[in-house]
Amino acid sequence: MTRKTVYDYILFDADGTLYDYEKAEAYALETTFLEYNLPYPKELLEIYKKINAGYWNAFELGQIDLKTLRIARFESFFKEEGIAAEAASFGRSYIKHLSESTFLMPGALEILESLSKHTVLAVITNGISEVQRRRFQLSKVLHYFREIIISEEIGFSKPHKAYFDYACKTLGIEDLSKALVVGDSLSSDILGGNNYGIDTCWYNPKGIRVDEVIKPVFTIKELKELEDIVFNSQSPCPGK
Repeated sequence: MTRKTVYDYILFDADGTLYDYEKAEAYALETTFLEYNLPYPKELLEIYKKINAGYWNAFELGQIDLKTLRIARFESFFKEEGIAAEAASFGRSYIKHLSESTFLMPGALEILESLSKHTVLAVITNGISEVQRRRFQLSKVLHYFREIIISEEIGFSKPHKAYFDYACKTLGIEDLSKALVVGDSLSSDILGGNNYGIDTCWYNPKGIRVDEVIKPVFTIKELKELEDIVFNSQSPCPGK
């Protein structure tokens, strides 16, 4: 029996929301270093994460494209750490291992199973196409989604309006009040949804406190909290 819902469309981010990106990143980096027979002191992970995050921020701002990001992040990483490896080749191997990393966030499978019976689910991601397509093919969650909308494939990225234009048109969303964006990135998911007029839910499992101009409608620490939001007939409450 279909339950009454506040939202008929749930637009999920992928990395850091449905998939445990930190775990996947750590796995892919270590596996690639081993493949290249390179020493891998554990502190390299945090150094790479910082460099990688900087490049993804530049991508969101439209300063670089994904083709540049894929190689430049490793060029910068290797230069900073004095690592003797070819960035393009290493990057291809890293992408392969990342695409095989299907670690889900806690509660992801359960919330998708619950919500999919009553709402339309879609994925909205800025991730690299070959990583996301392969990952969803290998995981247990592909069948829950009507669409997987990947920025690299459509030519627009979150948080830009054109991305949400495409998503809404593809999903047939005419009443924006019936849609909800769920994601872990304030600068991508939440800002994009806010600017477009779609309610937003910030997934903040670590309980990070930030003094941001970007304000989500909801904030959750566990994905299961979405049930109360989606099935609650009361008006949305502000994020905390």
